[in-house]
Amino acid sequence: MKRVHRLIFFIAWIWSLPLLPQMKPTFQIQGDGVGYVLLNDVVVMFENLAPGIEDWRSKVFATMNGIYKESGLARKQGKIDDHFYERFERILQVIKLVLVTDKDVEDPLLDAMIIREVNKFSIPTKMTLGKRVQGMGSVAAALTEELLSLKKYLDDIKSQKPN
Repeated sequence: MKRVHRLIFFIAWIWSLPLLPQMKPTFQIQGDGVGYVLLNDVVVMFENLAPGIEDWRSKVFATMNGIYKESGLARKQGKIDDHFYERFERILQVIKLVLVTDKDVEDPLLDAMIIREVNKFSIPTKMTLGKRVQGMGSVAAALTEELLSLKKYLDDIKSQKPN
């Protein structure tokens, strides 16, 4: 049953991706737009998954690990601030927790912790585009809203910098 909920989440989140700006994946840390590149890489990671790809979960996890390493490097280089990094890291953690399968987690305590952490992320965000969302759709909506919120955060920082 949990696997079905996670699959529903995945599908719902993929459907919400058109709300986000579209670019090509990069994995290159250069210039002032590193935060935008990292956000984009998360979106593109899922866009590149075609239906029927074998072992898609391990490909997503490997890509997420690469994005995570790049974000850490960007933080060390001062290209993203701590606030952005912590929120971005939380997005990656929630995605990974949602995609963990039942066979990966046979411990009921660990499963309860996963559910609690995912709920902590999604419950504060109950409104998306004026509509109330529930269940795994609320997780997808929360992820979309957090990605958009981080983009707005970067836009605000950019607008405050003198040219």
